[in-house]
Amino acid sequence: MTDQDQSQMTRDDANFHMGFTYLQDSLQEVRQDIRELRLETNRRFEDMSQRMDQRFSRHTSILIATTGAMTGAIIAAMKL
Repeated sequence: MTDQDQSQMTRDDANFHMGFTYLQDSLQEVRQDIRELRLETNRRFEDMSQRMDQRFSRHTSILIATTGAMTGAIIAAMKL
């Protein structure tokens, strides 16, 4: 091989290495974006779960109160 061929191979190798480095950096950025998206999604589901639990508790309390009031009204009506 001539010196020109060796220098061309070196330049090609450098370009190849630079391309892999760029792809590796891009892949790391994508992975970081996925991690951030996963954390955000988990946070949103956790918030939604808490709100659902609060609503369920409130509805259960209302149901119990309504049932108690209805039972009291029925008993009062039966005594008349």
